[in-house]
Amino acid sequence: MTRTTLDPWGTERPVLNLTHQEMTDLLEYTFSLPTGVTIGKRWRRHEGGESWCIGEYACQTPEDELLHPGETAIRWWLPCVDGGAPGSWRERR
Repeated sequence: MTRTTLDPWGTERPVLNLTHQEMTDLLEYTFSLPTGVTIGKRWRRHEGGESWCIGEYACQTPEDELLHPGETAIRWWLPCVDGGAPGSWRERR
């Protein structure tokens, strides 16, 4: 069973456990989406302050396919970096 928690806007999101290095290695797309729509491709997005989320191109559910045929879904995760609070991360400089 996937652990979930509420994001800053009250939407329930699944939690993705990552190490600091895994989070750092993700490319940042705060103001856009990555090109090359490949299922499983992940990126990080800064939501302001120490709030972050992880985007992932995913296969559509059968229900989504009825509403948006031929499109690729985006799954949003809240990162839990090295056991910290879900969605919170501070980049080391």
